[in-house]
Amino acid sequence: MYCILYQWVIIPGKKTEFVKAWHKMTRHYIDEYGAMEFRLHQVSENHYAAYAQWADKKSRIEAFGRSDEINDIVQEMQQYIVQRFEPLEMTLMTDEIVK
Repeated sequence: MYCILYQWVIIPGKKTEFVKAWHKMTRHYIDEYGAMEFRLHQVSENHYAAYAQWADKKSRIEAFGRSDEINDIVQEMQQYIVQRFEPLEMTLMTDEIVK
């Protein structure tokens, strides 16, 4: 499994708009490209982190390579971001999630 951790600081007062745009983007990748899981977390007042899980790195690269399909949604989300941190790329080593 291939996972990525993203972090952003957003414009104060734009939480609802940011979360709505993030949700649209993630639904697109799940519905169209089989992304496995996305989770959004609030770190502090305007600081957010998201976890994305894909079957493998190739699947994510292929989905992101077709960004013209989702440009409007990405631009909508980006308008609320004031700081973007470098994504952390990770490979799942063990899975202990209780369902």
